[in-house]
Amino acid sequence: MEGRSVASPNVPFNGRRPLIIGVAVATAVIAAGGAAAASLTTGDDEVGSARYQPAPATTTTAPASSGTADGPQGGAAGAVRMEATRLADGRNDTRGNGGGKGPAWSDLTEVSWQRAGDGATVTFTTAAAVPTSLPAGASASFGTYLHQNDDTVFVSARLDGETWRVRASDTGRPTDLEVIPRVGGSTVSFDLPGQISTDTALVDVSKPVKVRAVSNARISDTTAYTDTCTGTDSADTEADW
Repeated sequence: MEGRSVASPNVPFNGRRPLIIGVAVATAVIAAGGAAAASLTTGDDEVGSARYQPAPATTTTAPASSGTADGPQGGAAGAVRMEATRLADGRNDTRGNGGGKGPAWSDLTEVSWQRAGDGATVTFTTAAAVPTSLPAGASASFGTYLHQNDDTVFVSARLDGETWRVRASDTGRPTDLEVIPRVGGSTVSFDLPGQISTDTALVDVSKPVKVRAVSNARISDTTAYTDTCTGTDSADTEADW
């Protein structure tokens, strides 16, 4: 996967650069001291067993993307809080469990996270229009990993048939959220509540979070395609938000 992070040119860094840390489809790890390994299952929203283990924290010279006039805000030690983060992703980089390339509507080209009021909005942009319905046995999902301290949650908008739903999960089965995604053309977006709580994890969206994004197109029981968006050519990278 080829990608790049897109940074606002007006964001002051106060003498330091935000960190991009090492996996598209959205994750989160606080950089302080490195993050403890966490196992996260997202059901069938990703190809295979979909278990996530944050990579060790590493510093790069490329700044994480961000964008407000107020610039990044410091949080916990080593953490950077952005009002907005936008990551770009290369085209034609979906991968299937049986090889080949997936449908263009599952090919992420850009993902953004924007704080607003007590919550936030995550927006996924794809290389082609997202379908309004899928045949029986097929599904589509667009999700973001949010990692804060030792907690990781995965929130995704999922299409089955003609029905969209937004779900949150950690290491257990997904929980449906009372959130309605907005789908139009090649864009899917949904709102995040101020706090996302599951049986074993809690993420406060108002505080610094590490993120990445992922899409999944399940064509049949045996064929599925996924694309990750991290802002780099590494599927294990995480961005400050």
